[in-house]
Amino acid sequence: MKILSVFFLSVTLLGCGQPKEETTQQARIDESDALTGSFRMGNREIREEMYQELEKHEVEYWINDDGSIGYNLSDGKAIDVLGYDVINAYIRAN
Repeated sequence: MKILSVFFLSVTLLGCGQPKEETTQQARIDESDALTGSFRMGNREIREEMYQELEKHEVEYWINDDGSIGYNLSDGKAIDVLGYDVINAYIRAN
């Protein structure tokens, strides 16, 4: 019985070790992901108008591999305002 108790105690203590620290490279990747966002616009006309407005207002953006529009989170409010304006203009026109 004593051996069994020692076994369970040692397994428990070994299983509760310190968590592995992240490597510097992994931390940088996670940090860069946290500073960017992306969104999709399914309507081609609205998407093209959004590209024009982003360039006009000098908001940095890029097209991701999956077709979504990537941007820096620091530009999030500008993206929201431009998106609402573009969508509202499309609704009024149609």
